[in-house]
Amino acid sequence: MYFESRRLKIHELKEKLNRSHLLLASIVILALILAIDNHSLRHSQRVVLMPTPKSTSHYWVEQEKVSNELLEDVSDEILRLMLNVTPETVHGRIERVLRFVHPKVHASIKAKLTEDADFVRSQEISQVFIPQIYTVEKDGKSVRVAGRLHHLVSGQMIKKETAIYRILFSIESGMPLVCKIEEVENEVR
Repeated sequence: MYFESRRLKIHELKEKLNRSHLLLASIVILALILAIDNHSLRHSQRVVLMPTPKSTSHYWVEQEKVSNELLEDVSDEILRLMLNVTPETVHGRIERVLRFVHPKVHASIKAKLTEDADFVRSQEISQVFIPQIYTVEKDGKSVRVAGRLHHLVSGQMIKKETAIYRILFSIESGMPLVCKIEEVENEVR
């Protein structure tokens, strides 16, 4: 009887130990799964964005990459704010453009935009840019936009020209931030 009760007690302790090992193994496996899942989410997560009323494109963003459609639409918005101006609207649009600018180049781009805005205002120039061709470069971080730039003074057209702009982006946490905006030579490619 004594040995029988000891045998039952040992059997119960072995069962508890087996359940404890099973529980511990389950917790370790679950922790590994969560760690792997968390690592993969941080490094390869893609977020799909639905289009705005102005756009028919679907966008996606990853940590350091975004869809070409998003880069094209952001470029379009930046150039629209910069180039479709009147003497009355030009200064207000600078602040809107600067929302898209990387903090490291914010001051230099602001200075250039302010200089351009002062010229537009002093000369009473109005401009309209009509984009025609968007080209996302192979690096996936810069966009060329070619179009027609119309200059007007007092409502009279003084100049029409083909203009090409290149916008260089830095993609940080899925957000395209402008690093450089430049007009490029009108080249045949």
